[in-house]
Amino acid sequence: LYYTLTTGDSYQTVSLQIHDAAGRLVMAADRVQRTGAINTVNTTSLPSGIYYLELKMGKKKYLRSFIKL
Repeated sequence: LYYTLTTGDSYQTVSLQIHDAAGRLVMAADRVQRTGAINTVNTTSLPSGIYYLELKMGKKKYLRSFIKL
């Protein structure tokens, strides 16, 4: 899974959570990432299905869904 962050800061602390279709938390991490860079999340341990990615940066929150085949 790839994503790009765009903020005004050079580096940003990101809280990342992945939930399955039933709403269960299946992955969580806090990391410091460079803005504008392509970032990756290793999802090889997750079975096929529908998931929801939640990224929190300060007071901002982003939600995206994805399908793992």
